[in-house]
Amino acid sequence: MPKKSSAYYSMWEGYDLERERVSMGKSQAAFAGMLGMSHRMYCYYERNEKPIPKSVEYAVRYVAKKDFNEEPLPELLEKFQGTLTDYERSRMTILSETARNVAETEENSFTKKILQQSSKELDLLLSKFDK
Repeated sequence: MPKKSSAYYSMWEGYDLERERVSMGKSQAAFAGMLGMSHRMYCYYERNEKPIPKSVEYAVRYVAKKDFNEEPLPELLEKFQGTLTDYERSRMTILSETARNVAETEENSFTKKILQQSSKELDLLLSKFDK
């Protein structure tokens, strides 16, 4: 099996995962379930026994920052009243493309769905503003 490049792995360490999990008040098993992975694999990452893939970091960022019962787009639209600067538009475009590209290579279906949804949300947000 070919070795994956370092670009595949996150710069996060196990304590970063633990910090996010504890801030949400979740057990390791509950948090692993939210991320769509086994408890055992999550423990490997949190104990630094395996390098943390970027897809896991993205999934943690998503579940730690969003409530699955709320719709994120109205909040984003409120923040971006008016027009976007060229910088804002280019950053959002890059984020959308990155999420889409990573989703294409992602094996975990839960993480893949999160990345695809994030890309769609950014594309929709960009479409709401005229240049």
